[in-house]
Amino acid sequence: SPLALANIALAGAVFALAVEWTGTLWLAVAYHFAWNFFQGTVLGLPVSGMAWEGLLALPTDGPVLLTGGAFGPEGGLISTAVLLLSLLPLWAATRCASGPRWKGSSAPCRIGTTPCGSAGNSSGARGIPS
Repeated sequence: SPLALANIALAGAVFALAVEWTGTLWLAVAYHFAWNFFQGTVLGLPVSGMAWEGLLALPTDGPVLLTGGAFGPEGGLISTAVLLLSLLPLWAATRCASGPRWKGSSAPCRIGTTPCGSAGNSSGARGIPS
């Protein structure tokens, strides 16, 4: 469905921002693994159209627009909301001048400050010289 495709693209944007923020793949891979693991193995919901026998085997009935129907929750508006809730803080974090706190910066992240790699920073994003 078009909504499932849009959600897959939105998930790609979330994962891309996770990589941009951390500078590594670990957060994007962990997010994707956790999403699929809990959706399929724990909750027993379809994952991208593939049926799973999960520990809880939750029912999948309800409006297709919300539940995603046979494709699973990734094809419904609930996933759209979850992805947007994930996207916004990651987007804000990538715009923070201090970067992730664990990457050596002790300054708190202040939204609206100069993004990494712009004015006031002679190097590119993540401190890599241009």
